[in-house]
Amino acid sequence: MCTQSGLNAVDFFYQPNLWVMQRQTSDCAIRLRNVRAGRVHSGHVPRTHGCRVLVPAPGPRSAVLIELHKLNVPCSTGFIRFAPNTPTLCGKLDQIPLPNRKFLYTSSFKNPAIELHGRPTFAAVYRLVDHCHDVLLTGRNGSFEVGPTVKLSCSYEIHLPYGNRVALRLQMGTGPMDAKENDVSNIIHEDVQALCRGMELSLEDGDSKWKHCSQPGDPLRSVQIVSEANSVRLNISITAKKNTSAMWLKVWWMDKAIENIVGHCDYGWVLSGDFCISAVREAKKAWRQAEAECVRLGGHLASVLNERQQQIMDQLLIHAPGAGVDDVYWIGATDAVHEGEFRWSDGLPFSYAHTMQREKTKIIFKTLKVHLDINIVSSLMTQYTKLNET
Repeated sequence: MCTQSGLNAVDFFYQPNLWVMQRQTSDCAIRLRNVRAGRVHSGHVPRTHGCRVLVPAPGPRSAVLIELHKLNVPCSTGFIRFAPNTPTLCGKLDQIPLPNRKFLYTSSFKNPAIELHGRPTFAAVYRLVDHCHDVLLTGRNGSFEVGPTVKLSCSYEIHLPYGNRVALRLQMGTGPMDAKENDVSNIIHEDVQALCRGMELSLEDGDSKWKHCSQPGDPLRSVQIVSEANSVRLNISITAKKNTSAMWLKVWWMDKAIENIVGHCDYGWVLSGDFCISAVREAKKAWRQAEAECVRLGGHLASVLNERQQQIMDQLLIHAPGAGVDDVYWIGATDAVHEGEFRWSDGLPFSYAHTMQREKTKIIFKTLKVHLDINIVSSLMTQYTKLNET
């Protein structure tokens, strides 16, 4: 069955358990059925150039997760885009970074739709998930709450700049959420084999995984943890019975600087020789614009004078929040003054050159510009000299 919703539809197509499609004289659109899970592919789309896949608007406590499983379209003839201001997806699926192959539509999206430009060959699955599915938090500090509820599946990643550990405090139980903490426990020693019939927490910190189970009737518990890395992932699964007390969790976090990495530099910067360096991801710029932005911040695009500085820069970019496999950063080398004669924009001697052949990094030198292709990060590297304050 099909509804027009004010659209001037001339043809209607239906396939059980999948979706309803509406085709208009001036537009092409198919509507995913409002079911818990489904599949859509290019065979469902009319043989026309350009179409939209309309996604059911989720409720305030849920979201729709779309995952692309097949793609084949030359970038010169078409692409797929999950939403405005998101990356365009073209070529073959194995050329698309893993994080870009999926997208989460929350209740904040107005008229959510997948844009099909040209005639891409594709296949995707979609499913209804909880509103807190795969949430990325990058603030220096903050808090969030989960519940009270008897059924939920959530995941939160807290990702701070390189050089900072994540200091966490978790409070969970079935009592009032304003209750005072009455227990401090190291969850490393929790029984990870026991079947949890309540709220199970799984904290991933690099190669370490810690678990804790809080069951209905358990006293309020508070757990304090400091991570080893600059990011942690907290998976939350609540599967309590409906006639039991609702489970809840509150999490606070803040940064804890690693002194031998950060030194005297400000938050978000790390020490590299006599300089503080940082990666700026907010906007992509041409090299001259990037250098001008660094000058405005009181520095220059970053120079690399030795292998130690190269290693620090590698770590900064590899562990950057939101790093992508195809991101690119500018650094400060240029031959704009004398073609073929590279110089650092900060005036330091250009004597160090190093090509990274390891799995994830390399430096690429190009005429009139040098950029750092880290294969997982974008925009510009900046540095400044910060004097110790007295």
